[in-house]
Amino acid sequence: MRKQITTILGFLLYLSFSAEIGALAVFEVELKSHLNQPLDARIPLLVAKEAELSSLNVNIKAVTDKTDKQRFVTLRYEIKEDEGGRYIKVMSREAIREPVLSFILELNWSEGRLIREYSLLIDPQ
Repeated sequence: MRKQITTILGFLLYLSFSAEIGALAVFEVELKSHLNQPLDARIPLLVAKEAELSSLNVNIKAVTDKTDKQRFVTLRYEIKEDEGGRYIKVMSREAIREPVLSFILELNWSEGRLIREYSLLIDPQ
């Protein structure tokens, strides 16, 4: 948690010195669900300009291993905002049965593109 706060503060300080920067950033996943429950995860989102958010296109693809032991999981997303800021909420309709879930998050907006792979170790509780 302390590392995230330091990272966010450093980035905000950097933004304050550069008015023309077009930087959209994502942070580590905050997992809100457990094994044998539908996925509920949040990815905090830092948007430097409102135009980035209005032109944002999100694509999420679940990754399966080559032996297909993990069945394909359909992931959905919503961009939400609360008192902590904006975030991408990643969800599944079905319960996650395997303890490891990997997915690729692709963000495209008017000024750039970001691809990031996440691997979640899901706690059985």
